[in-house]
Amino acid sequence: FNPLAPMWGTIGNSPTLSEGNLKLVTSSGWRGARSSFVVPKTGKFYAELLMDGASTGSERVFGLTPDNQDLYSDTGVYAWFSDDGTVRYSNADLTTTTGPVTGDIVSFYVNDGEVKLYLNNVLKYTYSTNLSAVDDDYFFYTQSVGASHFATVNFGQDSSFAGEKTAQG
Repeated sequence: FNPLAPMWGTIGNSPTLSEGNLKLVTSSGWRGARSSFVVPKTGKFYAELLMDGASTGSERVFGLTPDNQDLYSDTGVYAWFSDDGTVRYSNADLTTTTGPVTGDIVSFYVNDGEVKLYLNNVLKYTYSTNLSAVDDDYFFYTQSVGASHFATVNFGQDSSFAGEKTAQG
């Protein structure tokens, strides 16, 4: 994640980052962070998030967001997946599926603009709008709403999530 460009940096709700900026810890309020790179609209790309934990009353979200995301609206968010299993696209609920719990891995796979959502390597949803058809640049992000949230991301450099899982080959 990019510590210099946290989501909603203008309101000062920056998370604490560690493990080479791959582990995010938030406290109360709306807090989140986004990747330091734009998600490619062509070719293949994969990112995954280990749901390390959350306190009672927290909602965790992982998805794709434009650089200029508004704190109080998810209108510009391309895709997101939350604790309650809600799959959204640009402020609209698309479906509800099994939501992630602590220890689960949520992942987004982008293949020439087609975005697929997985939970523990099981396909949960394929978005019908191709990312290539969207004007904005998008970033992977995670956020917490309400209480504390712990998550570790893997963009391909550490499949063990800083030793929390068995490394994949």
